[in-house]
Amino acid sequence: MNLEFFFNYMLQNKLEVIKEALKAELPKSIVYALLITSFLSFSVFGFLIGSSHGVIQGFVSCFKLPLLFYITCIICFPTLYIFLALLGIKTSLKGIAQFSVLALSIMSIILIAFAPVSLFFLVIKTDYEVFKLINVGMMAIAGLSGVYLFKKYILVNAPNELSDISRTRINRFVLLWLMMFGLIGTNLGFVISPIFGDPSVEFMWFTNASQNFFSHILSIFQTN
Repeated sequence: MNLEFFFNYMLQNKLEVIKEALKAELPKSIVYALLITSFLSFSVFGFLIGSSHGVIQGFVSCFKLPLLFYITCIICFPTLYIFLALLGIKTSLKGIAQFSVLALSIMSIILIAFAPVSLFFLVIKTDYEVFKLINVGMMAIAGLSGVYLFKKYILVNAPNELSDISRTRINRFVLLWLMMFGLIGTNLGFVISPIFGDPSVEFMWFTNASQNFFSHILSIFQTN
């Protein structure tokens, strides 16, 4: 599929694409394009943030960052599908899968939009901690965009007879699920670190750190 056509199709027909995804009616060509776009976008951004250490660490990170998002989605996917079904959303497994792919692609597109900013701070040799903080902020914005997509549109195909109480329960569950997604993703980032390339340490495939996200936050409070 022509890349320009793909982006125009996505941007100009966002609501229709979302409805098609939740109904599992997206054409295979669109689904493949979404997967390829998200992988390439995550990979490019991963290469940039890893390259603060060197080219080799950059190439490692260009595979680690897509894995971080995909594995997190796979881990959280069964919970999303089962609880939505229990709460009255009659969406198929394939429909939720297509919607998840769509949300990941939106995250990746927003992230790649920040790539020139990340490259600028990389080229001017910004202090590693500042560089890391800036890029974490950009990743948070991209992630929140996916959160917004889920929160706003998950009920777009909900049956009209669904009560207000049911809708409220579904919205609360989606909010809790998104929090779980964020926490699992953050902890997985610790497991497969380093993703950011610290120039002050030697090249490494994985960090031998005994901490996870929760213990890291606890240690910060204990230190203070």
